[in-house]
Amino acid sequence: MRSSAALGLAATPLLTPYLHNYDLVIAFGALAFMTPESLPVNSVGRGIVGHLWMLPATGWLLNYLGVPWAPIVLVAFYLVVIRQTAEPLTGQSGADVSQP
Repeated sequence: MRSSAALGLAATPLLTPYLHNYDLVIAFGALAFMTPESLPVNSVGRGIVGHLWMLPATGWLLNYLGVPWAPIVLVAFYLVVIRQTAEPLTGQSGADVSQP
């Protein structure tokens, strides 16, 4: 249940063609639904979550400079959420669950 809520909340800001700072609250809701065990432990995942956390403060400046950073960070965060919520299904090693 928590993983499907996190996936839905992470995907919702990607559906709108216009993204504003107040729309990022929905993406932060995905972080709230992720359990501490499902937060990324690798440096790339933590970096993406850090960029998401700083996006309201830095996104407007980068957008003003012509760098569309918000959609890139949101897509990367969505991929992190997909990976983190799929790991309990496949195990930490990524092994096939159909084999004993």
